[in-house]
Amino acid sequence: TLLDPKQDVGATHLHGVAQEDVIGAPTFAEISSTLTQLLAGRVLVAHNIAFDGPMLREEFVRNSKPQLEQPWLCTATQAKSLGFRPYRLDACCEALGLSLVNAHTALGDARATAELFPRIYDLSSEQVDFAVTRAQLTSSEPSLMLDFGDPEPRLLSRDTWRTAPVLS
Repeated sequence: TLLDPKQDVGATHLHGVAQEDVIGAPTFAEISSTLTQLLAGRVLVAHNIAFDGPMLREEFVRNSKPQLEQPWLCTATQAKSLGFRPYRLDACCEALGLSLVNAHTALGDARATAELFPRIYDLSSEQVDFAVTRAQLTSSEPSLMLDFGDPEPRLLSRDTWRTAPVLS
């Protein structure tokens, strides 16, 4: 769901969210309990957690909510350690033949990261060159994404992808 930040939305030209898009949207405080429940007992995966993680933690603090106490995995850190250059989300997806639709939007980046995660954590440094070459030659291979609507998240092929639930 979009959230109303109760302030200027910032770089609309980059993320595509205009001020009028968040009118009537819930605030972080309104969804924080649901978010906490969704994250309980799970590992949070992000691309460049060094950017997103502190902002998420600050929102919990700012809204007087308990701090997140769960493990996080960063696909950007993993890509960098494997030698991907550049290791931006769009570059990693392109190198592995994965789709990135609506870059710099929360849902677009989340879907791409969910697709990238099983690929990037399944590679060893010796496999990177082979994987990048193979991805460039055979982009028709089915991609995997996480099913956020399933009580037990699991990997599914793209043709069974379901949209992420809207929090209310």
